[in-house]
Amino acid sequence: MAVQVSVSTVGVHIQVREQDGDTVHRRVVAPGSIVEGEWVETDVSGEPAAVQAAAAAAWTAEAVEAFRDELEASQPQAPVFTRIPKDYIWRRATDPEAEAMELMLAAQPARTRRIYEGANYVSTLDDFYPILLGGLTLAFGAPRALELLEPTE
Repeated sequence: MAVQVSVSTVGVHIQVREQDGDTVHRRVVAPGSIVEGEWVETDVSGEPAAVQAAAAAAWTAEAVEAFRDELEASQPQAPVFTRIPKDYIWRRATDPEAEAMELMLAAQPARTRRIYEGANYVSTLDDFYPILLGGLTLAFGAPRALELLEPTE
């Protein structure tokens, strides 16, 4: 008995139903995917004629571009890692800001103070970075906090 193939299209997704006797297989074919951060187009040359025809009709350049953009936008972004030398933060601060920062630091638990004091830089991936950013934002406002913590090259 020959395999029966039926195809339906939802947007750019081709829903394929293949039946071989009592066995039914369902799958979805999309115009491409993201593999290791790179867009890879789907090759339908080995697919049944019905799938190839559906792809030719549904996968217009505009539809595939919209699908690709949506797929790329949904990919998790690697966190931005920046190390900011601590002395840069202090050099950027005015004397009154430095006094306020000193008071904020003194108000932290001993463990937090010791970790900060022992580090040569501040990492944006560190658990303590949000505490530092939050404290500076409360004290000086968001624009000034971001200036003080601006990454260096």
